[in-house]
Amino acid sequence: MIHSHSLIFSDFDTDWYKHWAKVLKQNKPNLEGYQLKANKFWQNAIMAQILHERGLLKAGNKAIGFGVGQERLPAAFAKAGVKVVATDQDFRTEKAKHWQKYELATSAQSLNKLSICNAKKFHENVSYESLDMTKIPSKFSGEYDIAWSNCALGHLGSIESGLQFIINSAKCLKPGGYAVHTTEINVISNGETVDNNKDTIIFRPKDIYSLSKRLQAEGYELDPLKLNFGTSDMDQRISISPVFGNDYSKLQVGGHIITQIVLIVRKPLKASGLRGRSLAQKHRFAYLKNMMQQKKFAKRNAFIKGIKAYEKVRLGENMVEPLKKELSITLKNKPRYVYIEYKNTSPHPIFGMHDRLYTTKPIALATSAPNDRKSKFIADDWHNAQANRPSTYLCIKQAGSDWSAIDYIRPGASFAYRLRLDPAKLKAGLYSEKFSIVQEGVAYLNNTEVTVNAKVN
Repeated sequence: MIHSHSLIFSDFDTDWYKHWAKVLKQNKPNLEGYQLKANKFWQNAIMAQILHERGLLKAGNKAIGFGVGQERLPAAFAKAGVKVVATDQDFRTEKAKHWQKYELATSAQSLNKLSICNAKKFHENVSYESLDMTKIPSKFSGEYDIAWSNCALGHLGSIESGLQFIINSAKCLKPGGYAVHTTEINVISNGETVDNNKDTIIFRPKDIYSLSKRLQAEGYELDPLKLNFGTSDMDQRISISPVFGNDYSKLQVGGHIITQIVLIVRKPLKASGLRGRSLAQKHRFAYLKNMMQQKKFAKRNAFIKGIKAYEKVRLGENMVEPLKKELSITLKNKPRYVYIEYKNTSPHPIFGMHDRLYTTKPIALATSAPNDRKSKFIADDWHNAQANRPSTYLCIKQAGSDWSAIDYIRPGASFAYRLRLDPAKLKAGLYSEKFSIVQEGVAYLNNTEVTVNAKVN
């Protein structure tokens, strides 16, 4: 039987995953921008399997889903005969505008686009309500055999709001009912994380341990979470610049490495002091083991080890070298891009200001005179002209004249900073500016100075 655990790629090869991938149409041509082994598909399948194993996906049972977006689970549950109340935030509110671009539910009909369930049966079994997840109405208390949320509680603004939602959603359960939730957890930190953020928050092992105590005090049981970050190549990969629907199990979000977890909450048929004490001990043991798993992953993962080594480095002379010491351009009637190119000659991966772990000391392009904060070449796309940082994004040259952003610079790799110079912002004449690389929080790097000359006609 499946228990609360973290995403691991071997789950994708199980019979139960293959079964639910077929039921949920998580295959071509129905991928909707997701990879075949996207974490969203794991979340869908594992929640369905957990409820199936516990005998809850059957006709006559009632389920309530929170923050359902346009997910596939309501249709799959309706297909099994479950009466579903699907809820999501009111799409007409200002808060909902961001999610309208992605997967905000607007009606029940938006939940069966792939015809997972027969249209007549879906209409009979699924209803939709607008609902704020932080304000669950008392009318739902004790009414449902199933409650669920799929990667929604991490968007409630704070860790506390997310934990309180799990407790409040458990109050919707009948005795013997189950709630299942998926969310993000910090892979390598039990301390620093992302909290009090309107877009995304990241839970830690200690938050889940705290949740177990709070749920138990309210008369509910949280299945102990077991973290297993895996040893396969797929489990070890980390996406520093995540894109929608990718098939990475480890992602950089807000300067932290995260993965997905599934949590299982039960409302017992009756209270048992002995069972409660035993469960509390299991949670304590699981918590200690989860912290060990974090340390184990950070110690063994090659990419993390490279980052940890870089964190201790003060980049020295000739570790970053300019490919050209001087550049000259002519500006006429339209803006032009200038690419200041460098090479990472250090043995370390080097990070820019974006798409990095919060502990790294990134490099940035800056005007060379630290006391002169005003550049002659101030442009709209510069990070912060007053902070002396004209460019923060790392680029790499592609075929021809094409360039693309990169997440970090591998040892021996070339990279560039892109400056957009606009003749409309400059008077006619000759301009010259010196730029250098600075390692944030450390110092300017010697021998990285590049002079840019611009003639404005």
